[in-house]
Amino acid sequence: ISATPIVRVDAVYNATVSSNRDHLKAGESVVLSGLLSRINNGAPVANKPYTITLTNSTSNRVITLTGNSGIDGSFSRTFIPSVEQAGNYSITARWTPNLGEDSAPEDSFSVAGLGFVENGFFYSPIGEGKTLSGNVTLRNYGPSTVDNLNLSLLNLPSSWTFTPTGLPASLASGATATIQWQLIVPDA
Repeated sequence: ISATPIVRVDAVYNATVSSNRDHLKAGESVVLSGLLSRINNGAPVANKPYTITLTNSTSNRVITLTGNSGIDGSFSRTFIPSVEQAGNYSITARWTPNLGEDSAPEDSFSVAGLGFVENGFFYSPIGEGKTLSGNVTLRNYGPSTVDNLNLSLLNLPSSWTFTPTGLPASLASGATATIQWQLIVPDA
């Protein structure tokens, strides 16, 4: 006999989920699709709550997406990771009330991402015969080493010169590199 009521949720439904991509870059989308079905006969279950859990083993972050299954028991969510969310993800899905349904990952994907740690951006009038310089710190937020790095400015007038120095040939996962740069605007 217990003074505290015992609440038990019997699992009558289960959920499965998969991703449409194995590898992507930060800012690209991955679609997570699944099905909520009855445990006893596998029949689809409409309009019931589901939870998708994304676990990033690189940064130890957990992201939870929720919703209700469609009329045919299916569900789909799109995840667009930022640079800071790069890493290796495992995904699971469950019928929301059944907290213990899944512990083993059902699918996985990885996200590559490079980003600037500090905003080295500033406003400075650029005039003829002027040289600007500064530095930025680049970080590899992704799960693997990035090779063949290159840094350039897009749509730079052909007579201008942009020179980065200190750019490594590769950058390991979690590593940073400080890059000096110089922009020369010639006389007209």
